[in-house]
Amino acid sequence: MSNLTQKQRKAYFSELVNSIGLCEDMEKEYPSQYAELYELIQNHPEKERKLKDYVGLRIIKNLKNPRLLSLAVCRSTGEVETISWVSCIQGPESMESVLRKCFREEITDQIYKFKTGKKQCVKCKKYISYHEMDIDHTGEYSFYDLQTNYTRENPIGDIQWETFTYNDKRQPIFADREYAERWKEYHREHAVLQSLCKACHRVKTYGWEK
Repeated sequence: MSNLTQKQRKAYFSELVNSIGLCEDMEKEYPSQYAELYELIQNHPEKERKLKDYVGLRIIKNLKNPRLLSLAVCRSTGEVETISWVSCIQGPESMESVLRKCFREEITDQIYKFKTGKKQCVKCKKYISYHEMDIDHTGEYSFYDLQTNYTRENPIGDIQWETFTYNDKRQPIFADREYAERWKEYHREHAVLQSLCKACHRVKTYGWEK
């Protein structure tokens, strides 16, 4: 496994999890695969918190997209929390990476609100399901432009880990809620959104299809 690239390892563990499917007790039902996954989760950047009171691993439906699967840790408290095998492979995130996630997570409600009721890709006109749809920033400003312009007008200062906290979905958000609310309002005022199918979104973003 050590001779594989990050991309190859991600593909390997994704295939491993999907080949098993939903599973309540990995150690009991798939002991050899459990051993591999248990070794992997020791590398999670939040290992101390994620594995506190650890008693086992299971595979559950993804909370955001039930068509996908997620790995989850079980605790002696009865709590079950997802754990990303991708994060385990990539290692600790930089503060800059978490900052970008904060800006995204803070406007999630706006994205969901815009997405509700949309049934068609504005580019290819294909009718698509809710989970097959991506919401894209269009018009004069990309998401990066909006984030850059906002931080230029509202400097965040020296970024520290204390800059962030986590919501009930365990996603990073700003600890300074006034700063977060100003960002939400700025995004609401300046963002222009459109609904795209995933194929058209890839073409717009990367210039290629898959």
